[in-house]
Amino acid sequence: MKTIREKRRYTCQVCGTGSVRWLGRCPGCGGYSTMVEEVVTEEKRTVLSENHPKPMAEIEETRMTRIPTGLAEVDRVLGGGIVPGAFMLLGGDPG
Repeated sequence: MKTIREKRRYTCQVCGTGSVRWLGRCPGCGGYSTMVEEVVTEEKRTVLSENHPKPMAEIEETRMTRIPTGLAEVDRVLGGGIVPGAFMLLGGDPG
């Protein structure tokens, strides 16, 4: 699926500096009234995924090697420890 989008862009006719809004003075060369509006056409492609949600009964369980932290409660929450290469953010009240 393709979508064509138009964007407005302002370009200095002297030095080529671009801006998303009109400016009275070019920030690149300092020239006055040199910014000219241009319409840029952008083609955007939407990739439709063939992956669809699956019922929990159809999902295969995979066993990962985990590294125990030594803290029983943390290991329980993480499913037995830290999975190598995974990123976990732990937070909670102090104490």
